Amino acid sequence: MTTTTTTHPETTAELWTYTGIRANSGKSWTTWLDPAGRTVSYSQPKLQKRDGVIGGAYEATVSRRPREDGDGETVILYGMPAYVGGEVPDPRAAEWDALHRAAKVRLAAIRQERKLTADSPLDRALRPLLEIAGKMRTNADRDALTAIVINEMRRSWATRGAR
Repeated sequence: MTTTTTTHPETTAELWTYTGIRANSGKSWTTWLDPAGRTVSYSQPKLQKRDGVIGGAYEATVSRRPREDGDGETVILYGMPAYVGGEVPDPRAAEWDALHRAAKVRLAAIRQERKLTADSPLDRALRPLLEIAGKMRTNADRDALTAIVINEMRRSWATRGAR
């Protein structure tokens, strides 16, 4: 089925096989097999399919054009492929599922590390003080609080024999 619209170049509905997500450089990629058996990957958030049927059949609306360098073609996907039911029998489905699950674990670990890095022990220790400062109405009040904290830190160092 080929259609031409005013907003998109010539598009074609193709049957693609969902092979899961992959992790590359800390980013999530949704991977598919096109009708020719070539892997097609997308990293754009709007094209991410977090949970789908591994090995499932999906209808994808695409346009294809030759690459400018003459090496292969560019595939443009319009919208998210729609599940059409069933699974495409392929002996690699278990491998795809294992890669998909491993990528989800790896991406979750990366997100957790980023979260913990963003919320360091020092950030957690400072949070109550920052909340107090945030409730103060003027810069002069916040400056006074800062001076108090600096003086208390200096006093603490002096009692420990710090230089």
